[in-house]
Amino acid sequence: MGVTVQDVAEAAKVSGTTVSLCFQEESRISAKTRQRVLDVARKLGYVPNQFARRLRSGKSQLIALLVAEMHSPSIIEIISGVERACIEHGYNALVFNTFRDIEIEKKVVQSACELKAEGIIVMASEEKNERLLQLCESHFPLVYLNSLPPIPDCSHIIYDMETITKTGMEYLLGLGHRRILLVSSDENSKNFSSFARFEKAYRKVLKKQRLQIDPQLIRYSGTTIEDGRNAIMNAIQEGVHFSAVFAICDEAALGVIEGLEQHGKKVPKDVSVLGIDNISISALNRIGLTTIEIYNATSAEKNLGTLAAKILLHEIDNGVETPANSIVLKPRLIERQSCKSYSV
Repeated sequence: MGVTVQDVAEAAKVSGTTVSLCFQEESRISAKTRQRVLDVARKLGYVPNQFARRLRSGKSQLIALLVAEMHSPSIIEIISGVERACIEHGYNALVFNTFRDIEIEKKVVQSACELKAEGIIVMASEEKNERLLQLCESHFPLVYLNSLPPIPDCSHIIYDMETITKTGMEYLLGLGHRRILLVSSDENSKNFSSFARFEKAYRKVLKKQRLQIDPQLIRYSGTTIEDGRNAIMNAIQEGVHFSAVFAICDEAALGVIEGLEQHGKKVPKDVSVLGIDNISISALNRIGLTTIEIYNATSAEKNLGTLAAKILLHEIDNGVETPANSIVLKPRLIERQSCKSYSV
């Protein structure tokens, strides 16, 4: 058994309460007593249980972040933003990966509640989760990020996928491309709101231009580099003709470029490639990926994780009377050298 508060109290000849107060900066313990107790604690190797102390005070100072995947640079950036905002506010963040699996999601929500998390940021499956619905309806502090909440009266930050997709499609069509291959999520996740709106807007733009919608040009692969490469490999092996590729994210777009090069096709000479997100690696000269940057027109805060955490922490601080935030992120085309004009 480790060193306890009582062990320190006996060695320093003070009460257990005094030992606990010595580890609180705002307590009224004298500097002399505090230093003596801390010296004894250090000598004995005592480490205070901050989590247990917070629970006794009724505040865990923990928030939970539920993410559907952790491989993407943009997701990692969001996680870092959440953690930074929490630390600045005196909180800690617990990060759970749901793998877009509803059963895992239910378990991690339960874990977050058992750990007394004071709020939750949700980037999850969007399948029916009764526990999250109950939390929303009870006005528990929740912020949905790039994921639709189960009820409107819940704070959320979402991508304007229709405008994002329209921006990309109109750009490629303006360059003369008519056979545009869409690289979207995997088959199991295609009904996730962002992915579904991506495909729906793609179809809508083609229909408006009176262009044929070829099912072979819609690829359900995923969001990783490997997914993008596999999507292109399969399309080429199946003999599908296309002059441009529009990927759901930059990481998949990078895989697309790799897959094309492995088949001896040059970008943009043979095929144009467009991504979404504007991750830092996309701007490297040897890559030069044309992409669509997502930005927040209502705030100077660029990191979406920081923005979501600040909204959540404000709701925690101000209680149920806090009005829900609804933020829609807009697109901005970043033109580099992975796309060019096409003519038959």
